[in-house]
Amino acid sequence: MKSLKKIIVEGAFFSTVSSFGMRGLSLINYFVIFRYVMLAEYGRFILVSSLTGPALTLCFLGIDRIFVSAIARARGAGEIGKARGLIKQYAAAVFFMLCMTAGGAVFLKDVLQARYGVEWDRTIFSLLIFLFSQLIFNLVQLILEGFEEFNKLALLQFIEAMVRSAFLIAFAQALGLYTLLLIGAAAKLAAFLLGAFFLARCVYPVLRGSVSARGMLWSVIASQGKWDMARNIVDDVAGSIGVWLIKIFVSTPAVALYSFAQNVYSIIADIFPVNSILFPIVSRLVATEKKKVYRLIPKIQRYALLFYVVIYALTLVFLPFVVNAFFPQYRGVVPIVALSLLRLFIDVYRIGQSALIYAFGEQRFMLAIFPYMFVTHILLDTVSAYLGGVPGMLASWNFRGVIGQWIIHFHLKKKHHIPSMHLRDLFMIDEYDRVFWRLIALRVKQLYTGLRL
Repeated sequence: MKSLKKIIVEGAFFSTVSSFGMRGLSLINYFVIFRYVMLAEYGRFILVSSLTGPALTLCFLGIDRIFVSAIARARGAGEIGKARGLIKQYAAAVFFMLCMTAGGAVFLKDVLQARYGVEWDRTIFSLLIFLFSQLIFNLVQLILEGFEEFNKLALLQFIEAMVRSAFLIAFAQALGLYTLLLIGAAAKLAAFLLGAFFLARCVYPVLRGSVSARGMLWSVIASQGKWDMARNIVDDVAGSIGVWLIKIFVSTPAVALYSFAQNVYSIIADIFPVNSILFPIVSRLVATEKKKVYRLIPKIQRYALLFYVVIYALTLVFLPFVVNAFFPQYRGVVPIVALSLLRLFIDVYRIGQSALIYAFGEQRFMLAIFPYMFVTHILLDTVSAYLGGVPGMLASWNFRGVIGQWIIHFHLKKKHHIPSMHLRDLFMIDEYDRVFWRLIALRVKQLYTGLRL
C-alpha cells in the first residue's frame, strides 16, 4: 500500500490537474449553452434536473458516504472479504431501488400525461435515461474512491466532462431541455465504460472470491446508516427546493442566474478537491493513527485557505472581463458570484468534518440536529427568496453553512478533541510541509517531462 503522504499528494495533484481541465471545459460548455439556449429554457433544464438529486439519494439509500467509509475501514483492517460483500450487496440494492424509482416515475408519467398532455412523456423518459447514467457513473466513482484510486477517478471525471463538451458543440444548434438531458446521459455512459475498465483491473480481482459474512450491508445500515438514510433523502429534497422557490417568487430566468453563480463556486471549489481524497484516508486511519489525522487536517485547512484567498481575488479581478467577453447578458451577475464565492472560506473549516463524522459514527448526532437545521433551511430560504430574490438565497445559503459548520465543529471538538485551526498555524512550517512540497515538485517535474516527451 502507498504511503499516506504519497496517496494524499498524488490524489490532490492529479485531481487538481483534472479539475483545471474540467473547469476549462465547463467554460466552453457555458459559452455554448448561453449562446444557443435561452435563459428561460436553461432555467427549465435546471428545474427538471433538480429532481434527479432526491431520486439518486433514494436509489443510493442515502448511505453512499457510509458505503465508502465502510469499504475503507474494511480494507484498513485487512477484511477484504467484507469489502467484497459490501460492494456486491450495495450494488444489488442500488439497482433494485432504481427499478422501484423507475416504476414510480412511469406511474407518475401516466398520471401527468393524462392531465397535462404528451410533454411529460418526453420529460420523464429523458429524466430516466439521465438518472440511470448518473447512477452507474456514481457507483463506479464510489468504488474507486473507496479503494483510494484517486488518479483513475480524476481521469474518469475528466473524460466525462470532455465527452459532454464534445456533444454540446456537435449539437449546439439543437440544444434544449431534452437535448441537454440526453447529452448529459451520453457523457456519463461513456465515462462509465472507461470506469468499468478501471474496475476490472483494480477492483475485480478483489471481487473474485467468497464473501466473509452475510448481511453485511444490513449490519452497516443498522449500526450507522439508519441515522443517515431519512436525513439525507429529506436533505436532498430540501436542497432541490431552492431553485423552485426562485421560480415561484422571481422567475424561471432567475433560476438560470442562480445556477450560474453556484456553478462558478463549484468550478473553483472543485479545483482543490481535498475532501474526497481525505474521506477514505481518514476512515482508514482514525482508529489506529488518530494523532496523525488530527495533525493532518489543520494543515490541509491552512493550504486550502491560502489557495481560496488567491483564487477569490483573481476571480473578482478577471470575472468581469470573462462575463463581458463570453456572457454579456450576465453583466449584472458579478456581485452575485462574489456573494456565492464567500462560501469557499466557510468550506475551509468543513475540510475533514464529513470524514470524521462517519469515521466516529456520529450519524445519530447529525440526525438529532437535522430537524432544527431542516426547519431553518426552509424558513430562511423561503423568506430570503421572497424578500431578496437570488442574492437573498445566496446569503441564506452562506449563513446556513456557517451555522452547520460551527455546530458540527464544536461537537467534534468537545467529544473527540478535534484541534482547531488558529492564525499561528498559517505560519508554522514542519517536516510535513517540506515532504509535501518535495512530492508536489516531483509530480510537477514528472508532468512537465511527460508533456515535453
